[in-house]
Amino acid sequence: DGTDVNAVCRTRDGRFLVTAGDDGLVKLFNAPCVVEDAPHRAYRGHCSHVMCVRVNYADTRVCSVGGKDRAVFQFRLVPLAAAPDPEPEPEKVWGALDAEGKTFGWVDPRDAGPSSRVRDSVISEAETIISTVDGDAGEEEDALSDDDPYDAGGWGGGMPPREQAAP
Repeated sequence: DGTDVNAVCRTRDGRFLVTAGDDGLVKLFNAPCVVEDAPHRAYRGHCSHVMCVRVNYADTRVCSVGGKDRAVFQFRLVPLAAAPDPEPEPEKVWGALDAEGKTFGWVDPRDAGPSSRVRDSVISEAETIISTVDGDAGEEEDALSDDDPYDAGGWGGGMPPREQAAP
């Protein structure tokens, strides 16, 4: 950060590095510290530059001595428990996307049950489309009818069936 470092001390086990600087901060780094702008913990207390910093023999305390404030501070080094590893994300599985099991796709196993949001949204969209088509059928006859696939160029390509062909 551009401020002068006045003192550096390493713990006996080599896990931490402590610095004292002109900015009045005592900084604790993980060692080895080989990157620029490395993550650290900064401890305040001195109102001016820090002249010296040392770690005791047991690696349990850090002592810092200020310049103009003529203060000596002790900081306790407390080991923190390691954070547990996060649970891995479940792999996606091939499963049904709708309640009837007619549409399949990659789903998250946590959402594979009948209360799946994907399924519910697909089903609600299908119900909306069906109700819209059913609502219009009473007012006007559909161009395509399910009863006769030959109507309006349906399945038969517009050709009449053989039984109804003119002689």
